[in-house]
Amino acid sequence: MSMYRIKNHVYSSLLTVVLLILFGCCSSALAISSLTQVEKQEEATQYVQKAILATWYTEVGAYPVSAPEQLSNFKKAAEIDPNNINLKFYLASTYENQDKLPETINVYKEIITQNPEYFHGLLCYAIYNKGSRHEGEYEKTMQKLEKLNPKKAEKYKTLVKRCMEISRMGISSEVKKISSVMAGVIVLGDALKHDGTPGTYMPERVKKAAELYAMNKNIKIIVSGGVSENGITEAYLMKKLLVEKHGVPSSSIYLEDRSRDTVENAYYSLQIANTLNLDHITVIDSSWHIKRSYSLFEEMFRGFKVVPLPATDVKPNDPQTNKQLTDILRDTLRASGVWLYPGLFM
Repeated sequence: MSMYRIKNHVYSSLLTVVLLILFGCCSSALAISSLTQVEKQEEATQYVQKAILATWYTEVGAYPVSAPEQLSNFKKAAEIDPNNINLKFYLASTYENQDKLPETINVYKEIITQNPEYFHGLLCYAIYNKGSRHEGEYEKTMQKLEKLNPKKAEKYKTLVKRCMEISRMGISSEVKKISSVMAGVIVLGDALKHDGTPGTYMPERVKKAAELYAMNKNIKIIVSGGVSENGITEAYLMKKLLVEKHGVPSSSIYLEDRSRDTVENAYYSLQIANTLNLDHITVIDSSWHIKRSYSLFEEMFRGFKVVPLPATDVKPNDPQTNKQLTDILRDTLRASGVWLYPGLFM
């Protein structure tokens, strides 16, 4: 072999070795990068778990242990893994649950900046701007949704329009005779005192249910509320009051003692209403909360006649704060299937 060929062979071998080393280094770098991302995800998940443990969603019958702790942990999770859209949704939902609407909107803005064609993110951004009376942002965002998916956008425009109509309506507290023979009434629970006795609003809701029963002896009464104090759930106490204080027969009352908020009131009560083959539902709630509950019940109870019955009259066009309006929009959106914490059972 000539010196020229020997040199070429050596150079070729050296080049091969160098390329193999470089390839190995790149592979190692990719592996390290991938491992780092996995570690980030694991660390973020640990903070999510801490956030869940700090909330009342993990256990029926317990209110939030530490709202600031929940928010802090979701913040840390989103900072560790900023490309994870779900983590930002958790953070936005937590801000909203803690009545921090400007922060909620800002996080949704980050989400749609990161992914401009994400329908769910755009929808939430639009809804919370509507609740905050930012009409320009709402209209602009809805136009983007219409371009992405005209049919879905129209559905949510109709939902928002109905929410706004309900927010302005007057609602009578007058008890009336119900024509349907398959009628039911759902009484929404109210937070109990720590000793397990009724809170501020429960007695008036129970009294209204008793009045309705006195005029409609065929109705089925669903008492709804699973949050407990001193080992007593809202539903159990409402049934006890109806039977012992108002003389309603126990056989006419059905317990829904799994729910932890108004949307779950509707979700679990719907299962009972379907089992009983009801077609007419009267929702009993306090006047300050009735529009929110009526709106979401009407959305979830498709195929039923839903009638709101507040404990006291609600005047037409009564002023709605940004929070009250946002609550109506948010819970009706949830009733339509848009969850606050996608991917988490919360």
